[in-house]
Parts: sequence; C-alpha cells; structure tokens
Amino acid sequence: IADMDTFSKSDPYIVLYASQAIAASASTANFRPRAGSQMSSGTFSANTTSRYGREIGRTETIMNDLNPIFDRAVDIQFLFEARQDLTAVVYDFDGSQDDTKNDVCGSVTFQLAHVICSSSGRKEFPLALPSGGTKGTIEISFSEIGANSRDTVRIGFRGSSLISMSFMGGLHAYYTLSRIQPNGTRKILHKSETINSTNPRFALTPQLPLVELTGQTEDADVLELELFAAGSFYDTGMGVCKLSVADLRKAHETKSCYAPRKAKDTSKHYGDFYVDTLDFQQFPSFTQSLA
Repeated sequence: IADMDTFSKSDPYIVLYASQAIAASASTANFRPRAGSQMSSGTFSANTTSRYGREIGRTETIMNDLNPIFDRAVDIQFLFEARQDLTAVVYDFDGSQDDTKNDVCGSVTFQLAHVICSSSGRKEFPLALPSGGTKGTIEISFSEIGANSRDTVRIGFRGSSLISMSFMGGLHAYYTLSRIQPNGTRKILHKSETINSTNPRFALTPQLPLVELTGQTEDADVLELELFAAGSFYDTGMGVCKLSVADLRKAHETKSCYAPRKAKDTSKHYGDFYVDTLDFQQFPSFTQSLA
C-alpha cells in the first residue's frame, strides 16, 4: 500500500462503508492487504456516516507496515436479492480519532456478491489513490459466521455432588449462561430455574440462536457458565467457567464434566456440571445451498 509517512512506514487501518443501510451479523469480511506486526487500537465512533457512506466496521491499526494482514473482521448481513455496494478505505493512522484528519492510502468500491460468489471466497482489488491512479492492492475474503442465523440449540445441564453453601444444609441451585461480548460485557442468554438439590437436573434451555453462542468459530471461548446458590437475602456465586460450543459438543459426546470455580480461589471445587442434552436444529447455509 502507499507509504504516507516520511520517516517511517504507514500505520494502516481499514474502515468499511456501505452505500445503504446494511444490518450487522451474517457474513464476515476479512481484509488482507498482506504480514502483521505490532498492533495498536484506538477509540473510534462506530456507525458514523462519511462521504464514503455509512460505516459498517473497522479493523485494528497495524503500526509501521505496508503489507498488513488484519485480524479483526467485519460482520455483514448478505442480502441475496439486493445489490450491496461497499467501500473499503485504507487510512494511515496519524494519531487522530477523526478519520478525516488521517491520510488515505487508497480505497476501493466493490459489490459484496462479487466476493462471496468468487470461486476461492476471496478477491483482490487495486487501491485507488485520492490523487488519481492506483498503488497497491487489497485482498478481501469472506467466511460465514460459525452458524447459520436460523440455527438453534437447546442445552440440558445437570449438576452432580454440588456442595451446600448453607449452614443449615441443602442447596437451592441455579445457573446462568452468558455470552461474553467483544467489549468484555456479559449478555445473559439463559437463567435456569432454581432446584432444591445437590444433584439438580435442569430443564432444557429454550431454543438459543447458535450465532449468539459462537464467535467466528465454534472454538471461540465466548460463553460463561456460572453456578449460584440462592439464599433468603442474597445469592452466592459458586463458580464460573468459560467454554465454547465446541466444548459443549465434546462434553456431551464424552460425558465429561465442568468444574465451575471462583475466580479468586480456583482451589475450591463446588461440584461438577454435565451436559446431558445438546439438541441442535440446523438449516443449510447460503454457501451450502449454492453447492
């Protein structure tokens, strides 16, 4: 890509714009203008509008590199019957959180369908310079997010030999299943009923959208299972564990268990958690339907 700095190489990042409103979350666009190095992140406002269109998302900034490979992808919903014109702009980060104050290394406008329908699932474009002509190229690839947006799963958990948290004995146990968001916050996907037993068998969760349980792949540890003991005045956390959909599949198939532990004292073990039921309802993805 174009070198916009005098005494060093450009510090590129990419912003993806749409010429019309496109909702987020079905396909993932990955940007490879080409060998990562030191990465830096800044705080930018999302969903803004510029002369290129409405912002859909942006990559991280890679410092001092003219051949960057970006790790952060942008989620886009592919609309089969609509034309989706997108513009990818490569900026050189000059220290400003205002994109208009950073130099433009190049840009390209393309149709999302041309990338998705390419035989390799990736397409290379020349980068147009603001002053005219071209300099460098950008490779854009796509991958479907780990699950079809219509796929669902129901999960049945069972506790075994849970330890009572009350001096009076007995245990009123429940759990929460949460999704860890990219910004670190938690979104509760399901809170179970409370069962008076040290060996509770919880009811199946409702049908949970599989896309909410995964990151870009089923291997992403973006789920948090937390066990609680309900009390008369307050509830006590018994432990937590991070897991992925792939972990759930393995635990169900091998009958292995989880041992939620408190973050401040991982030496204490309050019992085991099993995945008794894992009921997937899956539909053909867009690329599978093309096959």
